[in-house]
Amino acid sequence: MQTPEQIIIGELQRLVLMQAQEIKLLKARITELERIVAQNSRPRKDSNNSSIPPSKDENRPLRTSSLREKSDRKVGGQPGHEGKTLEMTEHPDEIIEHRSCFCPECGNNLTNESFELYSKRQVIDIPTIKQIVTEHRVYRCTCTCGKLVESEFPVGVDCPVRYGKTLKRSSAI
Repeated sequence: MQTPEQIIIGELQRLVLMQAQEIKLLKARITELERIVAQNSRPRKDSNNSSIPPSKDENRPLRTSSLREKSDRKVGGQPGHEGKTLEMTEHPDEIIEHRSCFCPECGNNLTNESFELYSKRQVIDIPTIKQIVTEHRVYRCTCTCGKLVESEFPVGVDCPVRYGKTLKRSSAI
């Protein structure tokens, strides 16, 4: 019969052998991973890090091709298809009236004649984005008591030129 000390020593020996075997497997795995890293350590050249054009990139996404099958019909809207077009708005933002000042035939002045609305067309456009520059000016004066009084810039206006809050907010996106 084994003593308790002998049982513990036997267990510890078995545990050390298992750990030695696991260390051997882990060392082999580390060697394999180091070999893979060494192969891939040189960055591949592509259009981002060299003069190679984007069309030559190896992993560039392929152009998508249409899933539509070829047919014998002409390109565009087909007969019987109800088309869609822009519709006029009831309340345009700006109205410009065009009236002729002179008759192209005889040259008579038409400014006092009554005109009737003949036709109208609308142009939809997006306004151009324009920066708004606000200049802050501070002034000073001398009081009757002799003290030089200077006004102060508002909070946040602390350098000669800076971006405003809106511009900062949009650039964070």
